[in-house]
Amino acid sequence: MAQLKIAVVGAGGVGGYIAAKLALHEVPVTLFVRGRHLDVIQKEGLSVIEPDSEFTAYPDMTSPKEGDLFDVVFLAVKSYDFESACESIAPFVGRDTLVIPLANGVGHKNVIEGYLPDTQVCHGCVYIVSHVKSPGVIVKKTPLFYMIFGDEKITPKMEVVAKLLNDSALKTKLSPNAAYDCWKKYLFIATFATLTSYYKM
Repeated sequence: MAQLKIAVVGAGGVGGYIAAKLALHEVPVTLFVRGRHLDVIQKEGLSVIEPDSEFTAYPDMTSPKEGDLFDVVFLAVKSYDFESACESIAPFVGRDTLVIPLANGVGHKNVIEGYLPDTQVCHGCVYIVSHVKSPGVIVKKTPLFYMIFGDEKITPKMEVVAKLLNDSALKTKLSPNAAYDCWKKYLFIATFATLTSYYKM
């Protein structure tokens, strides 16, 4: 398979980290981001602070041209931003594009298919503790990174993407039971959020 054209939509703690790690490992990746975050990354790169190291990466920030289609899109925005994110990426996806949503929650595959009906959408979730410290700077607070994605039918493209992620130090599991894994994380997040809300910590 030829080199994949990859896009990451959203440069928060999840999307920014994934894009930075891919770019650091010389994987071509286009990052969709807006506002002050965009300005700083264009000028100074995307900096990541991890528990035991720091690095700066330079994902592609240029707008794709009309007719350019991505092979893979990581949708790394909150679920309430799915509609606007899909509108921004719609001109650059096609029938062979694999879309991987990584927001907390369940049922995202069906929602995304409603916005992008002519693409391939799978289930996805990610375990990471990270946030935007300031424009252009991502802080990852623990060593943990673990992505799970897939669908009942695993395709060759999914296998290539999983290998590429693992080769870029982004620990990933490709699973035909990824929908179950999304529910598993959802139940964990719901319980954890209840505790942190109760204790206001």
